[in-house]
Amino acid sequence: MNVLSALRGTRPLPKPVLPRAPLHTTAPLLESERAKASRLARQRNRARSQELAAARRAAAPHPALGTSSARWTSSRLARCLTTADAVRGPDRTISVLGETLSLPAVPGFGVGAAEERLLFAHLPVASAHAQIAAAAKATGQATVGADTLGVTERHTAYLVRALRGADVLARMIDLRNAGAEGRAFVDRQRIVRAFARDPERRATGSPEVQAAILTYEIRNCWEHLHRAPRDIHGRRGLRRLLHKRQRVLRFLKRLDRARYEALLPRIGVEPAAVEREIAI
Repeated sequence: MNVLSALRGTRPLPKPVLPRAPLHTTAPLLESERAKASRLARQRNRARSQELAAARRAAAPHPALGTSSARWTSSRLARCLTTADAVRGPDRTISVLGETLSLPAVPGFGVGAAEERLLFAHLPVASAHAQIAAAAKATGQATVGADTLGVTERHTAYLVRALRGADVLARMIDLRNAGAEGRAFVDRQRIVRAFARDPERRATGSPEVQAAILTYEIRNCWEHLHRAPRDIHGRRGLRRLLHKRQRVLRFLKRLDRARYEALLPRIGVEPAAVEREIAI
């Protein structure tokens, strides 16, 4: 009785858990052939989707620069900008009054070919002739015409002075002596000459000129952010420039689609970079 009483007071033993499958209980062995084919098809589709997304990201244009480096270097905008190699290039030489005068490789202050001829080919000659005529008048001597003035020993000092002044002026307008603002001024003038619809008037309000200048500023801002990645204000300014260029290009697209399509390769920007949502 004591044994039976003790057995009645104990807890019942747990029931044994019987396997549902006779050999193995893993999921791949329990699934049907149809479910297995569906699972493998889903895996293949998921891998293919990831590959296509990676390919789209690789082929997509740069979110800020808007194109690849090869397309940018072949664009009209990249070719009209000044480069460090061009600025540091060898000086040019011209002959003035029988002497050789060195001119900078890239002049600044908006000095073009016409201004160079005026400043270095005509101005030194006119200045020397004017000084010679003034000296002759002061001494009461007769003067001859400017075209027939000979280089005598008495006139050498005036000619040397005019050439020295031209040499000083050439060094002053050298772009190597300019800062970032001076180079930006020269680049903007080149952009206006290259993209203005009327090169004589050089109108800066056309969409082509505005889009080209904004693209130039965007690339400069991106290079600055590479050097200073924590510049939050610079990043905000980059977004502002990107949205402003997008508005200008959308306006040009509504105004004249042919002009819009012709402008994009000239400024080195792909359509997907300005027609989609901008995310920086």
